[in-house]
Amino acid sequence: MRGGARVGAGRPKAEETVAVRVPVGCLDAVRDFISAYRTGVLPAQSSFGFALDWHPTSFLPDVGRQLVVWCRFKDGDPYCRFYINSDWYLKSLLCLGPYEFGMFAWAYQPELSPPSFD
Repeated sequence: MRGGARVGAGRPKAEETVAVRVPVGCLDAVRDFISAYRTGVLPAQSSFGFALDWHPTSFLPDVGRQLVVWCRFKDGDPYCRFYINSDWYLKSLLCLGPYEFGMFAWAYQPELSPPSFD
């Protein structure tokens, strides 16, 4: 007997995909994002008015730095915590692991200046 479906044949399935139409002008940005997604290193984003270079919890920050940390509530909703001391963050990872606190990404806290209303 030849041909037909066979158990275990074909390319192993990873994550499901969906076809999407993308404007030509942002095609390179979408490809870069997908590449970064696959490697686990998120690209810099300016969701707060400044660029943050996000890292997964598998990358460890320098000691003594201030961080911005993305977390998830138990229901899955994300939230962001600012001015987290990297020493506390590292201790939390060693003692409990990132998912006890729902942490899934971090970035170095940028320098912020207070607004001037003069």
